[in-house]
Amino acid sequence: MPSFQQLAEILFPQPISDKLTENQANDVMHLIAHVYSDADYFVTNNTKDFIDGKGSKKNMNLKNLTRNRLEEIGIKILTSEEASIKFISLA
Repeated sequence: MPSFQQLAEILFPQPISDKLTENQANDVMHLIAHVYSDADYFVTNNTKDFIDGKGSKKNMNLKNLTRNRLEEIGIKILTSEEASIKFISLA
């Protein structure tokens, strides 16, 4: 099970001296709650923090960076649109 620190480093890579903002800490806690819930997918429209890497608007190579790093540790992230398409196709 990933730790708070591990998830924080994936979501918000920053110098160690920088502290997380309250919103950033809440984002990490949302992922921890997801892990504990044993849900299959974490659905969010916050692509900036949960899907794309920092700087992805300037560098297309960073698209999906955060999503890919989270999937490496077993957390699958979908936007609400992706979830709708996925779950409709299962019906």
